Amino acid sequence: VLVTGAGGSIGMELCKQILAQRPSKIILFEISEFALFQINDDLLKSIKHIKSETSIVPVIGSVRDEKLVTKTIKKHCVNTIYHAAAYKHVPFMEENPYEAVKTNVLGSKNIADISIQNQVEKFVMISTDKAVNPISSLGMTKHIAERYLTTLNSQNKTKFIKIKLNFIFKTKFF
Repeated sequence: VLVTGAGGSIGMELCKQILAQRPSKIILFEISEFALFQINDDLLKSIKHIKSETSIVPVIGSVRDEKLVTKTIKKHCVNTIYHAAAYKHVPFMEENPYEAVKTNVLGSKNIADISIQNQVEKFVMISTDKAVNPISSLGMTKHIAERYLTTLNSQNKTKFIKIKLNFIFKTKFF
C-alpha cells in the first residue's frame, strides 16, 4: 500500500488505519522530511505495540516527480494507492493558485497515469467537499482532478475510488 501525503493530517490517519489491517508493506510518500519522520516514527512504535510484521518504507518526494513515483511503484509492487497529497488550505491556495494547480491537478494526474501504466489495482483519491461546488482555487483544483479520474475508470484495469474529506474522520477505511 502506498500513501501519498502520508505525513499530513489525513495521510497520518490513513496510515494508522491501514497499519491496523496488517498489510505486508506501507510506503509513506511525503514531500516534508519532518512530517515523514513523524509518521514513520509513530508507525514503527505502533508496529511494536501490535506486534505486526508490516514493513514501513519512507520515501521523500513529490507526486509531481514522474521518475520517483514510477520507481517507487515498480520497486515495491504497489497494488493500492491512497492519494492524500494535496494542498488543502483555502487562503494559501487563493494566494498561490499556480501551486494548487501543479500539485492538486497535475500531481494527481501524474500519479493516476503512472498507476495505470503499472497496473495498480486500486487508486483511492481523498477529495474534499470544497470540490462539489467549487468557489475557490482549492475547490476548483480538486474538482478538476476528480473529473480527470472519473474519465479513467472505464478505460483500464485500475479501479479509481473517491472519498470526500468531510466524511474521512467519521469513517473507517476498512
